[in-house]
Amino acid sequence: MHAMAVKYGGRFIDAFLKAFNFLETQFGQHGGDIVKMIKELQKATRIIQTICAEAKGYKRTMITSKIPATKRSMERFLFQVKALLEHCSNVERCWIGK
Repeated sequence: MHAMAVKYGGRFIDAFLKAFNFLETQFGQHGGDIVKMIKELQKATRIIQTICAEAKGYKRTMITSKIPATKRSMERFLFQVKALLEHCSNVERCWIGK
């Protein structure tokens, strides 16, 4: 189950990133809703990150083979969110951690 969560979680984030240009154009009108959506997705990325860390610790090879691609997707997500908030002059809304 964890391997599927890591594999398809990364793919979901990739699909979400494809819609980022649309989100950027709509941010002026629906900024609050977009920020809420990003916060909810951030909760999911935290869970995936925890699964990845645990799999590496226990050396679960079924999961560890899928981790690099998923981590790249999560990293791109982080940079896209930061760029979106900087572009829309909402840098104070950018949160990393907690």
